[in-house]
Amino acid sequence: MVSKKEVAVFSLSEIEDYNARIEFRRNTFYFYSHRNNPDEKPIILKPAGIRELINQLKIGKVVAEKEEAEIESGKNQDGEIYNALLNHVKHWDIRYVVNSYQKEVYHWLKLFAYYDNDPNPKPCKGGVILHDIDIENLQKFVDDCLKKKK
Repeated sequence: MVSKKEVAVFSLSEIEDYNARIEFRRNTFYFYSHRNNPDEKPIILKPAGIRELINQLKIGKVVAEKEEAEIESGKNQDGEIYNALLNHVKHWDIRYVVNSYQKEVYHWLKLFAYYDNDPNPKPCKGGVILHDIDIENLQKFVDDCLKKKK
């Protein structure tokens, strides 16, 4: 009889129907989107990548606060505010992105791909939204998962 490995889960949204989450299994973190599409593959980060994401979330929080002040003063424009590379494998990048859209600031984990020798990667469809995330709780989740692995 084969036993199932325990899967640790961290919810990424307070909205119950969204089901956005991080699952930890086999020393890997799997990020699932809020769209609940069963055909959509998760974005995958190893321990070094998720540690970098946590660092970038702290920076992104400061950047977002500045952008929110710009929004309140009426000076903001829609677009990307911050972009940090978390992992590069073959022709894929996993990036943390902060952007402004219709007077709101959003935090994303996104997958990018390099096409036709273009040095600038293009974003793939979708992504995992992270703007509801509690960084301290995420850090505790990651630490707990990695301690159990040892």
